[in-house]
Amino acid sequence: GAETMLLRTDQIVVENNLVKPSQTVEDENRTAIIVSSSDMGDGVDTDINYHPCYFSGYKVTADGQILTGSGNAEECFMLVYGLVVDGDPQECLQAKERCTIDGVETPEIAGEFFGMSAYFYALDCMRVFLIHTLNSEHKSFLTNQDAISALENEWPRPSINTIKTAAEVFCSLPWEYLRDHLDGLHPVTPQHKLPHRCFDVYLLVSLLTAYGFDASATDVTFALNINKIDIEWTIGSFLEERLFLTREEGVAYEVEELEDDDLAEELFLLVSCSFFFCCLYLYLGKSMRNAPIRGFNSAL
Repeated sequence: GAETMLLRTDQIVVENNLVKPSQTVEDENRTAIIVSSSDMGDGVDTDINYHPCYFSGYKVTADGQILTGSGNAEECFMLVYGLVVDGDPQECLQAKERCTIDGVETPEIAGEFFGMSAYFYALDCMRVFLIHTLNSEHKSFLTNQDAISALENEWPRPSINTIKTAAEVFCSLPWEYLRDHLDGLHPVTPQHKLPHRCFDVYLLVSLLTAYGFDASATDVTFALNINKIDIEWTIGSFLEERLFLTREEGVAYEVEELEDDDLAEELFLLVSCSFFFCCLYLYLGKSMRNAPIRGFNSAL
């Protein structure tokens, strides 16, 4: 998942910057250190590795070494994109044929797509933070105000190029500012996710690029719901399993274009079924936990 890939970027940064650690970490392998950038002193600390996918001034420890965010957009993209595709990332970007992802060839892009869940959360967080900053007394932190206007004008269907340009501004924001003024502003960005939003944006940009989406096209709609119905990974998993069983049974099927009302009814049915089975699972789990165990005192 995304957390595993983020940890991998930490390891790569440490491996590529073989410096003497300035601090030994005896707690967890990776523990956030929330400090002021002024604590770094006037000079550059040569004992610190600079991580391109963290906000400027944010600090984290990995493998006993301190990583400090630099918010370098291009370096972050190449770092994450290199983890997504098989082969050299520079060659993959220049190749006429797309590189495989974990050994799997991706199909040609056709039609329109929806970016749901983490795709929406990360981009909407970036959009909300940038617009808020643009309208605040801290707009001097913004290195390119036109990029924010472009993102807002294309929303909710921004192109990859527009996202990348806005991300350059987003990732360059000082960590102190985000921590002190923007924490809690975005409803689906809790405090522990806030430091990772720069990485999250470049992860989705890397995935869209690897899938073969045209960088200038606006064929992905980033949304939290469709027709006011929330769409989460559970429904996608259900649909995938349903199609798999249909193929296994050898039943022919046709994909028909649905009207808005038909689509809403289909999604409502799927959400209702998912909710029912979740409730059933929780009820049975609670019943099992409350049931006495043979040979033991059930009051324990």
